[in-house]
Amino acid sequence: MNTFLLGLCKSFDFSGRSTRAEYWIFGIWLMVLLVVATLLDAMLGTLNLRLGIGWLSIGVLVLTFVPSLSLSVRRLHDIGQSGWWAGIGLLPGLGMVALALAALFDGQRRTNAYGPDPKQRDGRPGLRSPPAIGTKTARSGAGRTWLVSFVAAGLLFGLLAFAGLRWWHGLATVRAAADAAVTQGEQAGHALVADDCLAQAWQAASATATPTIETNALSAAWLRGCLRTSQGAERLCAEVPAQQDMLASVAWITQSCAAAGANPPGCQTLMHTLASHCDSASSGGKSL
Repeated sequence: MNTFLLGLCKSFDFSGRSTRAEYWIFGIWLMVLLVVATLLDAMLGTLNLRLGIGWLSIGVLVLTFVPSLSLSVRRLHDIGQSGWWAGIGLLPGLGMVALALAALFDGQRRTNAYGPDPKQRDGRPGLRSPPAIGTKTARSGAGRTWLVSFVAAGLLFGLLAFAGLRWWHGLATVRAAADAAVTQGEQAGHALVADDCLAQAWQAASATATPTIETNALSAAWLRGCLRTSQGAERLCAEVPAQQDMLASVAWITQSCAAAGANPPGCQTLMHTLASHCDSASSGGKSL
């Protein structure tokens, strides 16, 4: 965690060098934060099922963009390359893979144009000097470095591709299920008033023995569709604070769930859906 905090502290430091450990540990902690943010988005109802990202996740990405960019620049400096090459990481797909490949290489064991060796291997007692460039030992060492780097990069790319495909398949499945739930809610809403929509969605969410992110999201999708076509939403929305007033909105959601004694994640998702519908209705738009 100290390495991650160090990366944040050096957000605007685009000079000097950073080691492989700094780069990859920062990346691992960033992934952990994104997973946690996505889970919180799902529980709070701020996760966009179509895009697979929520407001908290977007906040994490925005806050860590500059630190990630400056760290990539320093990592490139460590292997003797210009920091401008970090720009290829902004390209989706191959650009990010190319940057990850470059980050696999060990830094130069000497002071280079961008600063001293961050591992302090320059002239350390007992450290064998690297072989001269062009010698057989140097060529064989470089060959092994390239081989290990490409194998590691291949494995990393394979794992990322597999995880990405699994994530995309799961997202597509949830998205299709959510669209179907919205349609079912719209059909049911023609014969219901808004209070009944909320009551039935609440009942369905509470009936699940072990609520999951997916079941909560589907209940919210059904409620969203039901509210679109039901009557009496104006009276139901009269006591719902605008989401622009974040503190009041969060307090209202928390108090409503506490008074009902419902499971917090499912209840908060439904109440957030109701608040979104009321905001959209008051502005003359269509609920999302």
